[in-house]
Amino acid sequence: MYNPKKPYNKQTLKNIEKTWKNKVIKVGSYPMVNLGHNRFGLFHTDGIGTKGTIHYYQGSFKAAAQDALAMNVDDSIMVGVYPEVVVDHLMLEQQNEHAINEFTNELSNLCKKLGIIIAGGETAITTSIKGMEAGITTYGTIDKNDIIKPKLKHDDKIIGIASSGIHSNGITLAIKGLSMTRPNVEEGLLNCKLPYKPYNTIGQELTVPTHIYLPALEEVIQSHRKEISGMMHITGGAFTKLLNIAGDNLVYITRDNDLNPQKIFKQIMDGYALSSSQMYEFFNCGIGYVITCKPSVANDIVDILNEKFHADIIGTVSKSEVPMVKIESKLDKEILTYYNGTNLTCLIEKH
Repeated sequence: MYNPKKPYNKQTLKNIEKTWKNKVIKVGSYPMVNLGHNRFGLFHTDGIGTKGTIHYYQGSFKAAAQDALAMNVDDSIMVGVYPEVVVDHLMLEQQNEHAINEFTNELSNLCKKLGIIIAGGETAITTSIKGMEAGITTYGTIDKNDIIKPKLKHDDKIIGIASSGIHSNGITLAIKGLSMTRPNVEEGLLNCKLPYKPYNTIGQELTVPTHIYLPALEEVIQSHRKEISGMMHITGGAFTKLLNIAGDNLVYITRDNDLNPQKIFKQIMDGYALSSSQMYEFFNCGIGYVITCKPSVANDIVDILNEKFHADIIGTVSKSEVPMVKIESKLDKEILTYYNGTNLTCLIEKH
């Protein structure tokens, strides 16, 4: 099974750090380039993986553009950087002028709304992939004093923002959970009706585009940059990513909130017999973004976010000897506690 924690990242980072000399600082897991005069630059690259294959078969190329952009801009803003420039890399299994034009036109429309420049890109036709893959690199700059560095503290509030659905991670595992007797998407899986949405197909559900939270998050930062102690885009690795910003704290997400997993997650869980701990390690389970902040501004931040999305206070930070993430699962009655031992470990309690 694919490991969303990407165990090869540690060695990869060591390899690239050899080139840094004294020109790069690391904020969380992101290297930022020292441009001089107190300015730093952030490059960010990501793609949509298996979801690109689903988009290709569904013909949902506009949604693919939104997915690819969201995976990058919403990561960059975690450290306070608003992306200024984008370049894209589109790979397709065959030359498809309609797909290329739909994708690039929608990417252009989205970037124009966000005030981001598209500086170029690449289109590659290769028969070795299935469908398409869309990768994007963003670049933005920031004053050193404005960088948001993870600094979670005891009693900080945890705010969640609802996802639009599965977003762009865990798609391979989702297909296994939904496929039942149809192991390949070409054999009709995408046209199967959903039991809880009889007028929608699995293909339609899987290609709902990832929310772009960037404008709402920028508004929050403009109002409360100094009160924000951490931000996390819930993508690959899902809630275990919170270990990267926890510090010596316990990040505790309770059931006492209004953000619930969409029904697609329960269907995936039951179809592939996944545990609750696996679900919260692979999928966003209804929460696409997390912000931690001082208690005094939590309600105001929720109000700002609720103008564009659905947000709620979902938990609290408390002191711990090691970084830990505790989640009261909404998929069953288990309570999950993740921490890093020799490997990622999850303790499970029943409640």
